[in-house]
Amino acid sequence: AIGQYHSDAIELDDLSRVASNAYRQYVRSRPLPSAESIKRHKEMTAANGSLRLHPLLAGEASSVEEKRAELIGSIKKYKPATTIFEVGSKTKSAGYVAMKRKRSLHGETIVAARKRVAETRPIGSVSEAKKGKLEESAVEEYNGFFTTIIDPGKTRKTGFVDEENFVRRRATNEHTEKGLAV
Repeated sequence: AIGQYHSDAIELDDLSRVASNAYRQYVRSRPLPSAESIKRHKEMTAANGSLRLHPLLAGEASSVEEKRAELIGSIKKYKPATTIFEVGSKTKSAGYVAMKRKRSLHGETIVAARKRVAETRPIGSVSEAKKGKLEESAVEEYNGFFTTIIDPGKTRKTGFVDEENFVRRRATNEHTEKGLAV
């Protein structure tokens, strides 16, 4: 019934087209996320391979959905031990020999990098040592910090103006004359 109404109503078709164009333009013109947001997202996804369900929706999630999310996460985390040059190639091919040489040179670095990634903690687990270093500060300590406002926008360079010979676009008393006009 609703599908039939949508196909019959010309206004809804036009509104749908306008809304999809507006959304497409929004996606093109929206600002990039901040570096902190990107870092936080990488930490969250690195913990389990994908984003977790929202806590409010977690109670409604079925076991099938959890298994599906786990499977997708394991697929995303999968890193093959071999490269494309080594898969299905003969041991005397140039690609296989080159990758074998590279692995012998950089094997330790690769293992160390994988250990570093495995040791990273998930977001929200701050060590006790870091917690202990923070001190509470009094309001008086930071009252003067935000008195100067710096505008990150474009700054206009003001050149030298010779007041004696410079003719302005508008008269300096333009507002006064407009106020006195009848």
